[in-house]
This record gives sequence, structure tokens and C-alpha cells, in this order.
Amino acid sequence: MDEIQNTYITFGVDGNLFGLPVECIVEIIEYQSPKQNGGVLPFLAGFIDYRGNILPLIDAGVKFGYDPIIIHDQTTCVVFTVKGEEGDFDVTLMVDFVSEVVEVEPEKQQQLDSKYKPGYVKFVSQIENQMVMFIDHNKVFNDTDIISMKEMLAKK
Repeated sequence: MDEIQNTYITFGVDGNLFGLPVECIVEIIEYQSPKQNGGVLPFLAGFIDYRGNILPLIDAGVKFGYDPIIIHDQTTCVVFTVKGEEGDFDVTLMVDFVSEVVEVEPEKQQQLDSKYKPGYVKFVSQIENQMVMFIDHNKVFNDTDIISMKEMLAKK
């Protein structure tokens, strides 16, 4: 179990590397064009059909404070589960590319001072001489974001 807890999928967004814990990953899929614009939430690119379910497509560039993702041949979608007060919620994160699976032992996990990091960054670590920001998948969205996405999905 410790191996799973310390294992992450890394991905690129606007020249930066991020990581998500493998235990929250549902699947990594090819980019799909969204069926409808997201509207109210600036990071919501729209919605995609994933195995018969409609999921929100999140632009990781916009969500993490960078430029929007420019679609190219390596653009990838990472389907992952967020645990919320009202139960689990699957979302799709559009990223520039998926890199690799890495293990990060607790002693290599560096905490950032809270004034220098967004709330969703759990820790940083050096992987092959590059800083990677590891994300707490349950803190990427606030409750208002999740409620808004669920309301939009209910209208689909």
C-alpha cells in the first residue's frame, strides 16, 4: 500500500511538471474535443463523453494559472476522481503531455511555505533535476466549483 501512496503520474502544463497520485487516476486517454463550452467556470473547457458518462473537461493551464492548453498531438486527458462532501466526482484534466510514473519517498517530499504555493500543491520534489509540483487531487477544486460542475452536468 505504501508503494501506491508514494506513486504519481507526472504530466506537463505550460513548461511545468505536475504529479497526481496514481490512486486517484481512473484512466489516461487521448484528447477529445469538448462537446460544449464550459461557460461560467473559466477553467472548464466543456464536457466529453467518457465510456457513456459525461465528464467535465478541465483546462489544466487555466486551472493552474498558466496559459490555456494549446491542442497538439501529445495533448492528453487524465481522468481522475475527486472525493467531495457529496461523494466521489470524476473529472478530466487536459494536459500538454503525460510523462511517467514516479515514486517519491516521504524524505524527498519538500513542503513549500503556504505563501508560495496554491492550496492544491501538496509538496514539491526534484525528479531528474526538474522540480515537480505534486497535487492534492482533493484540493484542486473548491466546493463551489464542484457544485457548479455538477449542476451543469445535471442539465446535460
